[in-house]
Amino acid sequence: MSKSTTAVCAAEKAKRKARDEVRVKIAAAAYEIEEALHNLIESKATELGATVWNGLVHIKSKEWADKKADYQGSAFIGYIVERIHKDNLYDIDNMSQEEKDSYLKAARQSRAAKLNAGTAKTSTDQLVQGSVKTEASAMMQRLDYLHLNTAIEFILFVVKGRPQDGLVGMYHTSPKARTFMESHLSLPIGHFVELMQGSVLGGAAGLLGSHQNPTQMAKTELRQTFLKSLREAAVSVGKDGSAPMISDPLEISMVEYKNYVNIIRQYKVEMVGWPIDSNGSLVDPGTMGLAKLRTFTKLINDPNSDYGFRRISNADWEARCRKYDEGIATGSIKVSTRKVRSDSGKKRKGTEVIDAIELAQSMANQKKKHDEKTKKSNKAKYRSKKGLKKSQDNPDIPIAEPPNGDIVEG
Repeated sequence: MSKSTTAVCAAEKAKRKARDEVRVKIAAAAYEIEEALHNLIESKATELGATVWNGLVHIKSKEWADKKADYQGSAFIGYIVERIHKDNLYDIDNMSQEEKDSYLKAARQSRAAKLNAGTAKTSTDQLVQGSVKTEASAMMQRLDYLHLNTAIEFILFVVKGRPQDGLVGMYHTSPKARTFMESHLSLPIGHFVELMQGSVLGGAAGLLGSHQNPTQMAKTELRQTFLKSLREAAVSVGKDGSAPMISDPLEISMVEYKNYVNIIRQYKVEMVGWPIDSNGSLVDPGTMGLAKLRTFTKLINDPNSDYGFRRISNADWEARCRKYDEGIATGSIKVSTRKVRSDSGKKRKGTEVIDAIELAQSMANQKKKHDEKTKKSNKAKYRSKKGLKKSQDNPDIPIAEPPNGDIVEG
């Protein structure tokens, strides 16, 4: 290596060392600033935490709640504060430790009660996301600050933990973290949050339900509600005291919408409030829209409504069965029969079962035949080559070429 090259390398090394030293100084200064800021935030958070004064105001506002009629809105708190000072109730120097602890506990409980995930939207209540959204937003801002100052990458997911809460799923990521998630998951992060929400609320079933649209989910929910109503009615006692036809509700595995009459005969029940088509069958939920599905689900689940399956008395049941049998005899009621398949009686590809031993023997025989055929072919080639060499060594032996092209001895 020449002297000029060595000098250039040494100069570059010195420059790198100087740059590294500057970076170390910057990093150390940034760490000190971050630590000081963290300590400042911690101290301010402690100062702004629940205090004895907060607890005292909270307790007295409950005791003097009858004054709310005279002092509307924020004026009520003003009245509480003024009365506390007037009666000299906030004498913290002369308070016992037990009193201070009770006031602090009341203040913390009051703040915890206000911390919530909102309420879900219903027919009477609007969607409220609660104070958790504000707290989560503050965390997101803090993470953004740390990302800008320290180049950290982060992912934050927030979903509600109870169905009755109104909090909408949120996510917040740094740019590189977002790229990582979307490239490795092969789906948008927004959809990932929906899957996470479904898993939290419903486990594996909820995770599968996250892939369904609202109408499909409503159909599934209504079918489950329908089956539950039938099971409960089938094992209940009639108004006349008659015993049920079955004792185990799990004997009913499905609802035969097209065979409503058979449901009546088997379980002594009737369906109230559900539409019935011209053939006397229950209308399948699969033909309904989202609004109807949700309405019927709500009505069947409501114990005060008349919708759902109900047990009937023995006399009513016998009368219905008799009327049904007479209708079949006269031909006024046509019993639906199952269609006969065009390939009935024939074996189908999916139903053919091959014995494992038989299959193994068949494969072994095929391999044996293939090996024997290969052995014969190799033997014939060896003989033809041997004969050709022998003929070349002895020119007096004539060589004939048959029509198939194989060379044989004459």
